Amino acid sequence: MAGRKTFTAVLYLLAGSFCRSWAQDVPVQVPAAPDPAAATAADPATPLIKIDALLHNVTLSADGSFRDVLHSELESSNAALIAQIAQFPISYDQATQTLDIVDAYTLKPDGRKEMVGPNGIFDRAAPAGNNMLSSVMQKVIVYPDVQPGDRMVYDATTTGKAIFPGQFTFDRLMAPIATVENETIAVTAPKSMPLYVETQQLALQKKEDAETVTYSVTYSNATAVADDTNPIGRFDRVARFSVSTFKSYADLGRDFAAVALPKIQVTPDIQSRADSIVAGTSAKRDQAQKLYEWVSSNIRYVAIELGTGGIIPHDASSILANGYGDCKDQAVLYAALLSAEKISADLVLIHSGNTYTVAKVPTLGSFDHVIAYLPQFDLYADTTTAGVVPFGFLPQSEYGKPVVLVSAQSSNFKQTPIPDARDASFTYTLDAKLDDVGHEDSTSSLTAAGSFQEPLRAVGKAIQIDTRGALASTLFTARGTPQAKGGFSVSQDAGGAFQIHAAYTTPGRLVAYVQNRGFAIPDALRIASLNSDLFFGPIFSTRFGKADAIPCHSGRGVDDETLEFSASRRLSRLPDDKKVSTDHMTYTSHWSLDGNKVHVHRELEARFGQVVCTNPVKDEALSVMQNIRTDLATQISFVQDNAPAAPSNGG
Repeated sequence: MAGRKTFTAVLYLLAGSFCRSWAQDVPVQVPAAPDPAAATAADPATPLIKIDALLHNVTLSADGSFRDVLHSELESSNAALIAQIAQFPISYDQATQTLDIVDAYTLKPDGRKEMVGPNGIFDRAAPAGNNMLSSVMQKVIVYPDVQPGDRMVYDATTTGKAIFPGQFTFDRLMAPIATVENETIAVTAPKSMPLYVETQQLALQKKEDAETVTYSVTYSNATAVADDTNPIGRFDRVARFSVSTFKSYADLGRDFAAVALPKIQVTPDIQSRADSIVAGTSAKRDQAQKLYEWVSSNIRYVAIELGTGGIIPHDASSILANGYGDCKDQAVLYAALLSAEKISADLVLIHSGNTYTVAKVPTLGSFDHVIAYLPQFDLYADTTTAGVVPFGFLPQSEYGKPVVLVSAQSSNFKQTPIPDARDASFTYTLDAKLDDVGHEDSTSSLTAAGSFQEPLRAVGKAIQIDTRGALASTLFTARGTPQAKGGFSVSQDAGGAFQIHAAYTTPGRLVAYVQNRGFAIPDALRIASLNSDLFFGPIFSTRFGKADAIPCHSGRGVDDETLEFSASRRLSRLPDDKKVSTDHMTYTSHWSLDGNKVHVHRELEARFGQVVCTNPVKDEALSVMQNIRTDLATQISFVQDNAPAAPSNGG
């Protein structure tokens, strides 16, 4: 439903900050999502939100500062939604910007204006998470007497300083979940300040006079989409207007290097700490790993977005002393510790979420995260993924991404590696036993290697926090065994492989087994299968069948299941083996029988060669998924002891 989503309302210039996921909607500020009940009650044919006018005139100065004059008109026909959005927040960074509300009023259909008085505008800190410190503030306009069909209007002026002296970058994303009558954005700069612009799904207009040049776009959207849930971020796929004074990403990286690299200083405390961490370790790669693990484990993540602190890191020594920092702080500290041990490291600008492209003109909206690159080993390292991503690997969402490599020598535009099937794998082993009356005793383990360790470790951390066993209880109930007893545990072997274990017993009977009817091998605590989003991404998900592109992860999965049955029964028939082979995937299953144990071995290998898949690969994957789903549901059945033995399928 449209009412479940936030909507585009007001432009927020230069809202960029590393270490948080903002680029999907930046520079858009949105009010809280409407109550789902209000959306359900609304006429689906009537848009919940309509932007009648959203007009921006942005004027740049040669020093990179800007002035944004905004006129906004918003309306809704839904009374429950009005109750939420009639308290309308406008955000700004008080450390680098000023915001003046020129006027605000409720505009009635007959032209009357109910003005917002001085006491109807309130200042407050912008909502932030517990691990975020921010200088972003909000002015909240409380509109009087808003009824369905009224317009909420305001005029505002925002002025701001440049983050990088003499430079300006800007991305505007058009959210398709709002009905828009007219949105116009114009950016004007002196001719002495060259602008580089890109539009996506928008027509660009250019005007010049003797002193200035103006670029503008106009956007309208007659039909809002009901649900903009998509595995690929809006930056990659919706109408967008990007503006920059940087000629290249190397230039952007150069300016970031100027403010960030001086923070990487090997002070006596940095040298002492680095030496103590790597003591007894001589191999440089092993030293890099120890330093990575130390930063991951000992520097608490705290997002610090105070003024230019959203972009510029703190110095390594203060980060070490404080014991906390955000992504760019952790990257700076890690680089300093490495430097202390004569291991070179560069900083890397990257997007950590589901954005896979960058603007053709260099903007900050293409990035929200800072990690490190170790050229000596040709590997990237993200220390913020504490205890989740082992050294030598990245989070799945950071593979195959465009990045800006920032070093003391130069800044380069590159791409993180694309993993292949050898870089990621998981193995699932199940041993289940059914006694003569159908009670089940089950143990299982799930092990991951390579980049597949990240999602498994994330689940494992959730299990460790779940001291009351809520996850197991939920699965028992959902899978028809609410009286089962058992749960999960996690471990890590000497080689570093991470494992999730499960064990349970059922006091109830498996009725199909007792009655000699068909059933699939029972497994009440399975948390992932061979066609799981957990490992291969949403490429196998039917939820996104209409999406143009889907994230996809290459890798290999192995599933070994053994069911020991009581001596009083015999297997009716051994199921047939299965094999599906396509250009990008191979799936096999093989059944065997050993006395009173039936075993199935399944394997899937995905070889996508990219991190975002489109058709025909998408349709190919969905077809394979259907075959896997059918095979996973294969049933076996038993007969009493005096019946003939099960025929063999050759295995």
